[in-house]
Amino acid sequence: MPEVRRAVLPVTLLATGLALLAAGQPWSSGTRVDAAGIAWDEVRTGTDLAPVVTALLLVVAVAALAGARANGWAGGAVRALTVLAAAGAAVATGLARPAGATAWFWVCLLAGVVAAVGALVLLPGARAGTMAPDGPLGPSPDE
Repeated sequence: MPEVRRAVLPVTLLATGLALLAAGQPWSSGTRVDAAGIAWDEVRTGTDLAPVVTALLLVVAVAALAGARANGWAGGAVRALTVLAAAGAAVATGLARPAGATAWFWVCLLAGVVAAVGALVLLPGARAGTMAPDGPLGPSPDE
């Protein structure tokens, strides 16, 4: 499983970066006409509609990098924070869906979901760091 985790970290970080990029792009655009009859274009970015998404994605990026370096309970806690922030960003993106959403909205939503799944894979397994009846799991340190 460590090989899978090693491959998932770059994918998670790339998905987070793509979601951050998409959050700054137009999620909706349209033409509005005011009471005087003047038409003007209205463009709303992800940052306008859901600023919390950008904040959570930044937490995901920092926590994923910190969790990759940390061990023990602190590493597990940071990785759990990564999962919660990524899931929160994906949910917040979905809840901020504007009418007539552009492709950038869907890119941000999909990248947020990929980042959340990647962060979930990075969590330590249930048996990580446990003892088998005949000693610790895995190779001995002197091998």
